[in-house]
Parts: sequence; C-alpha cells; structure tokens
Amino acid sequence: MLVTINDTTYEISGDALVSERKLEDLFEEELNEIYGEVKVCGYEYEAGRLLREVDPTAFRCGCADFTSEYYSEVWEGSKFVGYVHNDTIDSLDEIEDDD
Repeated sequence: MLVTINDTTYEISGDALVSERKLEDLFEEELNEIYGEVKVCGYEYEAGRLLREVDPTAFRCGCADFTSEYYSEVWEGSKFVGYVHNDTIDSLDEIEDDD
C-alpha cells in the first residue's frame, strides 16, 4: 500500500504497521524490562502492568513519549492506519512525486 510518513510517500506492507494497542503493550514491556518487578504491601507486580492499572494517565503520557521517540504515524490518504518504527523507515521504498 502507498502511505505517507513524515510528508514522504512510501510503499509499505501491512505487517510493518503497529497499532496503538500494540504500542501500549510494547511500552508496558519496556517498563517491565527497565524496572522489573516492584513490591507493594508485600506483593510483587510487573512495573508496566502496575503503572497501566494504577495510573492510566501517567501510563498514557509515558506511552505517548515512547511513541514519539521511536515511531512515526502512517497515513493512507487522510486515513490514519497505524505506526511504523523509525528504524523501519530507512528500509522502505520511497515513491517519487511526479509534480
């Protein structure tokens, strides 16, 4: 499919796209890797899961920062279709404008 990423047109396969839900899961995994398990009142929880459930606003803000750091929005015309990892953009085929 032809998509626009950062005002440039590329040919991309659908499996390179990441949904918002998948980004949230990736961010949770990232938090788990960085902070591991945390203890609360003698119980242990994965840090990412705990933040997601205890403070969803902080989780969404952190996820937004994570997303803007590592991913770019992908558009098909005026329709938002997902995100792509910034490292993937370098391997995509850029489509030249005929203008």
